[in-house]
Amino acid sequence: MVPGSPLRRFRRLVLFALIAVLILIVVVAVAGVYVYDNSQNVDVRAFLSASPNNTCGLESYTEAWAGFNDTPGTTIDWGFEFLNANTTGPCTPTNLTTDTPGFSVFDVSWNQTSVPASPSPFAPNDPNNGMGEVSFALAIPGSSWSGDVLLIFS
Repeated sequence: MVPGSPLRRFRRLVLFALIAVLILIVVVAVAGVYVYDNSQNVDVRAFLSASPNNTCGLESYTEAWAGFNDTPGTTIDWGFEFLNANTTGPCTPTNLTTDTPGFSVFDVSWNQTSVPASPSPFAPNDPNNGMGEVSFALAIPGSSWSGDVLLIFS
């Protein structure tokens, strides 16, 4: 066989084509994994508050807390401080739930006291002790989700 013959050039062309196809397959696979992995995410933009019975004055006081990103189907421990917006009396919350589909709240505690025990009340609008602390476990949806989670205080 003479160098540069049509058969040798054909083999070289086939080899380059196979390498190009393999590189393309790897690039597409990596991009697909990246897109799939990023699409399977729970993005809680914020926690919003509601209180139909005006616990801690939260019926008319809108409170929002920063959210998080996590993997679907997990459970996280979460917590934050909130203001007693009552102007007339102490705040003694007894329950925390959510009506956001796919989420559930459990293992709730107020000021380090587990619910349903009666936590210590805290004073209204007092900058020194008008803040309460809530901590809880949050089960998140098993599939992709994005939005705000409504926490219902009672």
